[in-house]
Amino acid sequence: MTPIPLTRVVDKYVAERRLSAARTVRFLRAITTRLSEHLGREPTTDDFTIEVARRWLAARAETVGRATVIDDAKRFLTLWRWCASQGWVEGTYITPKHLYPKELRRYRLEGPPVRHAIPLRKRAPSVRKPRGKAPPRPDRHWLGRLLG
Repeated sequence: MTPIPLTRVVDKYVAERRLSAARTVRFLRAITTRLSEHLGREPTTDDFTIEVARRWLAARAETVGRATVIDDAKRFLTLWRWCASQGWVEGTYITPKHLYPKELRRYRLEGPPVRHAIPLRKRAPSVRKPRGKAPPRPDRHWLGRLLG
C-alpha cells in the first residue's frame, strides 16, 4: 500500500471523529511536527513501527520530562491504532509501555531544558486578609430567653 503522509492521516482522523476541541487537534498535529523534526522529513504511515517510535521517544526524553514523553507515546499510538483499523498499517495491539523504556529520565541532559534557559518571572506573594472572629449572632440564646 502507498504510504500516506501523517498530516493527512491527522486531518482524516479529526474529520471522522468530529473532534471540535482545538486543544486535542493541536496536540495531534504536534505529533506530526515533532516526528518530522526527528526524522528530517515528513512522516508517513510507514513510520508506524516500534523502532521508529522508540528512537523518537528516546530523543524526546532528552529535552522534556517523563510525563510529556508518555503523553506523546499515547497520542502516537492513537493515530497508529486508527490507521491499523483503516487497514493502512500492519496492526498489532501494543501499549505505550512497549514504546518507551522505564529509564527515560536517565537519558535526560543535565541542567534546565532548552526552552527554560531564560529565567521565569517570579510570582508576587499572595496577600491573605487576616480573618478575625465573627461577631455573635443576635439570636444566640433565644431558647434561654424564651424559657427563662
